[in-house]
Amino acid sequence: MTASTSTLIFIFLCCFCFLTFHVCICIGTTNLLCIASEQEALLQFKKTLTDPSNRLRSWSGNSDCCTWDGVVCNNTAGHVLELHLTTCTSFKLPNYIEREEAYERYRFGGEINPSLLELKHLNHLDLSCNDFGGMPIPNFIGSLKSLTYLNLSAAGFGGEIPHQLGNLSNFLYLDLRTTDNFSGRIPCEIGNLTSLIHLDIGQYYSLRDELSLSVENLHWLSSLSFIEYLDLSFINLSQASDWPWVTHKLSALKELHLSCCPLHYHNQPSVVNFSYLAILDLDQTNYFQASFVPNWIFGLSELISLRIRFNNSQGPIPDAIQNLTLLEHLDLSFNLFNSSIPNWLYSHSHLKSLSLADNNLHGTISNEIAKLTSIVSLDLTSNQFEGKVPTSLGYLYNLREIYLSFKKCTQNISAILKILSTRCISLQLEMLGISDSQLSGHLTDQIRVFKNLVGFSLINNSIQGTLPKSLGKLSSLRYLLIGANQFQGNPFEIIAQLSKMEFLLMYSNQFQGAVTEAHIANLTSLTYLIGGENQLTLKVNSNWSPSFQLLSLDLSSWQLDPKFPSWIKSQKYLQDLVISNAGISDLIPNWFWSSYSHAYDQPFLQSTLRRSFHNFKESNQLYHY
Repeated sequence: MTASTSTLIFIFLCCFCFLTFHVCICIGTTNLLCIASEQEALLQFKKTLTDPSNRLRSWSGNSDCCTWDGVVCNNTAGHVLELHLTTCTSFKLPNYIEREEAYERYRFGGEINPSLLELKHLNHLDLSCNDFGGMPIPNFIGSLKSLTYLNLSAAGFGGEIPHQLGNLSNFLYLDLRTTDNFSGRIPCEIGNLTSLIHLDIGQYYSLRDELSLSVENLHWLSSLSFIEYLDLSFINLSQASDWPWVTHKLSALKELHLSCCPLHYHNQPSVVNFSYLAILDLDQTNYFQASFVPNWIFGLSELISLRIRFNNSQGPIPDAIQNLTLLEHLDLSFNLFNSSIPNWLYSHSHLKSLSLADNNLHGTISNEIAKLTSIVSLDLTSNQFEGKVPTSLGYLYNLREIYLSFKKCTQNISAILKILSTRCISLQLEMLGISDSQLSGHLTDQIRVFKNLVGFSLINNSIQGTLPKSLGKLSSLRYLLIGANQFQGNPFEIIAQLSKMEFLLMYSNQFQGAVTEAHIANLTSLTYLIGGENQLTLKVNSNWSPSFQLLSLDLSSWQLDPKFPSWIKSQKYLQDLVISNAGISDLIPNWFWSSYSHAYDQPFLQSTLRRSFHNFKESNQLYHY
């Protein structure tokens, strides 16, 4: 056989194998129709769901259910394995109201149909971020024996957590995090889920006087030897005196969240076995008796993130924190620490975020701060610092967010902005807050170098003059908080083109002039306009319809038309309104009471509206965005 003949035979065999393989793939794909009974089960499941945006339009009896949106099937047998029906989507819309509206249109609701029991091979069910109206988690979920992943977080389920979930021995991931909807006791049967790696039965927050979800003890946790992530936030653990003994035996644990859990303090261990614990959250736990930080925390050598906010911890910042050499995130805010910043803290070069806000720290901020070379977010607000912003702050080249305040700052605003104007910082800085610092001087066009600024706060200083024109060119700006200063002129002439602006807080200045429809036509994302106690005049047509939808509005001491402003009727989501001392002499129209009775407090004074902001102006949201 010649070489050329051998070559031809080789090429023929290769082509034959390729064609054979290709045909097998095509035939396999053609035959991969989902099981008829499972398709029917999904159609029954769809019938009892509410789907306002018709997201499940592909779920039709005329098509293969393995091609439907959110459905994942086995590649060979065609069984339904996974249902991905989450609405945890980041809607890229201009403002909060539009994002909320989109979420309401997009999320599922209704009822969970027991037809899911026909999906014998279903191992992944994600219904997170929907709204099932407080209905209990169906007991039959505990009969989906193949489930290894269940995510019902923020899905609007409520009532008691069914003990039947303890039947699902294959579980690896269980997330029931909700917004204060669950009640009763956590079923100890969850301890039967011995393969669990991720368990989240915490709550986002609680609006009740007492926590609605509780446990008698945590003994059931001891069987979860593979658990790596545990979140019990906002659960009443006050009776669970065994909590430190049980949790520290979870040797695989990497992340522990006990935020806002009343914790039993007595009989705590001196040493714990958290060999791999990297993230610890003990916010507002009442665990820090005698106002000190428990020593066992300082032995967590693998710790990367530590949060112990709102615990009334006193005295100096504990020196033992320096033993946590791998720390990247440290939050000691909202405590009562009353020392200066210790020099060793500046040497934590791994720190990416540091918050010491809302303590009683004093002294100066040292030039040693330049050693925090990895820092991305720095918050030192609401303390008793004095002196100057150190020039070395300009060397923190990774800085994205900085929040400062001083009991008495000896610099003016221009000097501070100059420090932060180094090219590396100014181009990447997104959040800049310097509040409650008695800052003086004028805000000048040097602000133009902060091209990517999203939030800018100068609340409660003594800054004078008009706003610089360059401020109106910061096209990414969404939060502008300049209340309680001595600014002058007409701010809307400067900010008129900032279409991304959501939060404008400019109360208690010396602004004056006429605000026209043209000035605010492009502020389409505006959600909060808090501009009271200025000398501005709103000049709009009687049929004006604003381009924005507000949640809060304060135009107190402005000059409005003597007639009640009819354009307020267009603000569908308004919750807070202050238009007192605004020259309104008209009677309050009937449409106001039917549309906004939920949003206002009585009594009214001289036919003007008064509304408490619940200390809104002074709340920390305004300082920390």
